[in-house]
Formats: sequence, C-alpha cells, structure tokens
Amino acid sequence: MSLLTQLREVLPERAIVSDASALAAYAGDEAKWIQPGQPAAAVLPETTEQVSAVLRVAHGLGVSVVPRGAGTGLSGGAVASDGSLVVSLTRMCRIVEVDEVRVSPSLRLVW
Repeated sequence: MSLLTQLREVLPERAIVSDASALAAYAGDEAKWIQPGQPAAAVLPETTEQVSAVLRVAHGLGVSVVPRGAGTGLSGGAVASDGSLVVSLTRMCRIVEVDEVRVSPSLRLVW
C-alpha cells in the first residue's frame, strides 16, 4: 500500500498535502545554504495520536520523516529530502495544561 493511501487511513484529507506545487512551501526552512529535496507528502496532524499514527506509517514503509514547526529556522533542520514525509506541527497550537506561571513585572503575555 502506498504512503498516501496509508496516510489517508489515519488522517482526514484536509491534513494531507500531496500536490507538488503546494509541497514546495513545506520543503525547506529559511536556511539558504542547503537545497531542499522534494518530499513525497506533508501532513498537518492536530493531535499526538495522529502524530503517532503518521510515524507508524512512515516507519512501516521506511520513509524518512522531517519534523517541522513554523519553518523559520536558519539551521536547515526542517529541510526535506527527496521522498521524505514532512510532519508540520503548526496545527498543534493549543495550551494543553498550565500548572503554574511566574513572570517578572514587565513581561507581556500575548496569546
């Protein structure tokens, strides 16, 4: 079974990017010294359970995984290799738990 077929079994269609032109936005970060490859797909999971399912699929097929946040890094850490799977974590942006917050008087909190 193909990567995209298996991803569609564990994620909603809205969470899968497979169009080559759309994938260009997920192929690299702000590092200008490294040329990104062409990923096979990018996924945008919303839960840890979805991330786990995606990683199981990738592992089972031997597909390299590239974790990605906002893609603003300069180190090349979010640069895809040819045929890899980019896992964008941008939709996992909620506060899960706040135990205690202590801040200095001039800190501005913006949520």
